[in-house]
Amino acid sequence: MNASKTLFGSETRTQLLIVIEALQETHVSELARILARPKSRIHKIVVDMEAAGVLTGMQEGGSRRIIFNPRYTFLPELRALLAKMLLRDTELQSTLMETRRRPRRIGKPIE
Repeated sequence: MNASKTLFGSETRTQLLIVIEALQETHVSELARILARPKSRIHKIVVDMEAAGVLTGMQEGGSRRIIFNPRYTFLPELRALLAKMLLRDTELQSTLMETRRRPRRIGKPIE
């Protein structure tokens, strides 16, 4: 296994951070869908990262949006590293490119 994939403790944790960097803000359901992992596992990682001060959540309507904590001391360095890691992960890039980020127009047929 590539050591950079487990840099933050596990491949899922590392990919989760890369995805948040790419999307800027997201929610647990979207992360679970992109990473093809159970929501409960993603939620636990997000809670752990919030406790460490890396991530923060904000309530927006009925959902909780996840972003990087702007007060995190090493945020600029972390974001630069994650951006470089995304450039090397073409599979994750493809998944992100295929991800729909906005609601479907009412009445629009599913193709």
